[in-house]
Amino acid sequence: MKSIKTKFILIISILLLFVSASFGIGAYITSYNALINTTKSALTEISRQGASTVAKALDEQWTALEVLAAEERFANPEITLLQKLEDLKSETKRSGSVSIAVIDAEGISLSPDGKPVDVKGRGYFQKAMNGERAISDPVVDRTDATRMIVVYAV
Repeated sequence: MKSIKTKFILIISILLLFVSASFGIGAYITSYNALINTTKSALTEISRQGASTVAKALDEQWTALEVLAAEERFANPEITLLQKLEDLKSETKRSGSVSIAVIDAEGISLSPDGKPVDVKGRGYFQKAMNGERAISDPVVDRTDATRMIVVYAV
């Protein structure tokens, strides 16, 4: 280590190692920040598109239910409840829904399977009775405790 040549090579090597490490760390930090920013932008856009898709699906569901609820056959008192439930059974199959029910003003829900369920305390029923569209949080189906459902009410 007494030779100037050895000291010079050692100093140059340490200097090159330091410069290379600095460039490497700088490149790592720059690429890390770029990746984080790109990911944030992509996730924001994905969530925006997802919200738009959900809004469109909800709109379609609301429209279908409002059209169904406005049909003469469900408002006509001359058509029996049994016939209305049969119509709902066919509509359930056609739409791919789990079930479609009729709820009376007292909050008793009747679905084509014939099991009455009291829903008067549910927020979706109260909103629908006030003329608002309503959707529930996922809830346990009162007629089948093994499944979760989301209820739409108009």
